[in-house]
Amino acid sequence: MSNEYKTILLVKQKTNILVPSVHAMELSPENAVNAHFMLMDFLRGNGGMDIGMEILNGNKNHVFGKIAES
Repeated sequence: MSNEYKTILLVKQKTNILVPSVHAMELSPENAVNAHFMLMDFLRGNGGMDIGMEILNGNKNHVFGKIAES
């Protein structure tokens, strides 16, 4: 989860891609929910991915174009 947090920060600092703000993070499972977690803002909209975390074919050109613009 530490890598995910660092990736969010890097994308936020170096691009104009909208990413959620992280308000809290727990890397140890020794807590009230017995799991690692990251509490962040909700971003409304379709993430463009299916359940398998693959970019849907209809969204690939748009997603890759936005990444290239950054």
